[in-house]
This record gives sequence, structure tokens and C-alpha cells, in this order.
Amino acid sequence: MKKEYRQSLFLLIALTVPFGLGGVLVDTSYSLWMGTILFFLAGWIMPFFYYMIQKRRTKIEYGGYRGAAHLVIWPVSSVFAAALLWYFLDVFQRLNSDNKILFILSAFLIMTALIVISFAAAYYSAKCYFRLKDKEFLRRWLAVCFFTGLIPASVMISFFSLYFLQSIELAPYYVLFFVTNMIEKAFLLKIGLAMITFSLYLYFSLNGTKGKRMTEVIFTAIFYLMIIYIPIVFSLYIPGNAAWRAYADPAYLSIFPVLSGLWSVFLALWLGNKTAQWIFS
Repeated sequence: MKKEYRQSLFLLIALTVPFGLGGVLVDTSYSLWMGTILFFLAGWIMPFFYYMIQKRRTKIEYGGYRGAAHLVIWPVSSVFAAALLWYFLDVFQRLNSDNKILFILSAFLIMTALIVISFAAAYYSAKCYFRLKDKEFLRRWLAVCFFTGLIPASVMISFFSLYFLQSIELAPYYVLFFVTNMIEKAFLLKIGLAMITFSLYLYFSLNGTKGKRMTEVIFTAIFYLMIIYIPIVFSLYIPGNAAWRAYADPAYLSIFPVLSGLWSVFLALWLGNKTAQWIFS
């Protein structure tokens, strides 16, 4: 690792980890809760602003790309970290009561590892994005899928992983309630992130006049909403309750994040672009 990257990494660790470590050192339920919240907030906000104020380096502008990638990568990392902490909660509680020093050291290493992982992921995400600069449509397609799908996917994967790993025994009605509720929330989150991504990222990444870009963004969003709901509507009108629907229901094409985005975002971007070109031709 280059010296400048080591310095940046150590600076980010110094700006974020003390918030969580302070809660661990005070060691009350309130301090642990507040320390965890402040650590996740600091880990999300401070690296973003740090990346955004970085100066333009030789050939590669790291700041803006890394800052945008971090806005997604940190919540994803935090969701997986929270799921792991919940799964090993009993272990950490015993460690806290048996060996305080080892508990503090473990908390420090976990928070530091989270910063390191997000730091590296943001760097390589920005690097991959920059390398696709000559393939504008492909770059926009993958970027929109990245912004809209990773966070809902991490929520669903963490939830279902905890459910199966902990062997939670619930009545079928409650299982159906929690699963459908989680899928619904992840789906709505994906829709919301898509609208934000189209409004901010897509608008500023497009070329042309403001009117043309705004028109393409509006039609892309409209086409996306139409396309993403087509499999769900089709599923509702399929007669019968055949067993195959549990494994191959058409609604799955819209439900699962990232995978659903690959086809729906592609079609929405293509149709939005063609519509804008036709209007302004």
C-alpha cells in the first residue's frame, strides 16, 4: 500500500473508531448503544467528506468516485456487521463479563476492520468505474444497479441468514408475515433509491443540454416504474396456486435486488435514452 493511502486510512480510523471505542470504555448499556450509533454515523459521513475534498490526482480523480461509492458501501458493510454482531451477541456478552481488556481489543479490531474493508471497497469500486469511462452506457447501467441494489440486497441477505442460522422456530403465519414484510420493505427501499439515483447520479452523468438530460431522467424513471411492476402484476393474474410458484414465480424477477436491477435498469436506461433522442431529434 502506498504511503498516501496508509496515511488516509489511519486518518479515517482516527476520525471514526474513537466514537465507538468511547462507548465500549464507559461500558454502560446507554454508552454502548450511543457509541455504536455514533461510530456508524461517523464512518458514513466523515470518509465521504474526506474523499470529496481530496485533490485531483494524476489521471484518476479519486475523490468524487470514492465518496459516491462509500455512500453505498458503508451501509452495506454496516448491515452485515450488525448481523454478525447479533449472531455472536452471546459470545461478546460473555467476553465482556469474563475479560474486559479482550472485549475492548475485540471491539477495536472489529471497528478497524470495518473501516479497512470499506476503504478498500470504495477504492476498487471507483477504480472499476473509472476504467469504464469509454463505455458510457455500460458504466451508467452498472452504477445505477450498484446504487439501487446493494443496500436492499444486504438487508435481505442478513435477515434471512440470521433466520436460518439461528434456527428460529415460528408458526408458519409469523414466518410468512416476517418474510413478506421484509421483502416489501426491501422492494420499496430499492424503488426509493432508484428515484434518488436517477435524479442525482443519472442527471449529472448524462451529456447534452439541461432539458435533454432532464427529459431522459424523467422518462427513465417512468419506464423503470412500469417495468419493475410488470412481473408482479403478471404474477397476480396467474390462476391457481401451483407448487412451482414457490420456486419460479414471475414476481421474483422484480423482488430480488441487484438481479432484478440488471434487467429492469438496462431496459429503463435504454428506453429513456431512445425516447429523449427521439424527442430532441
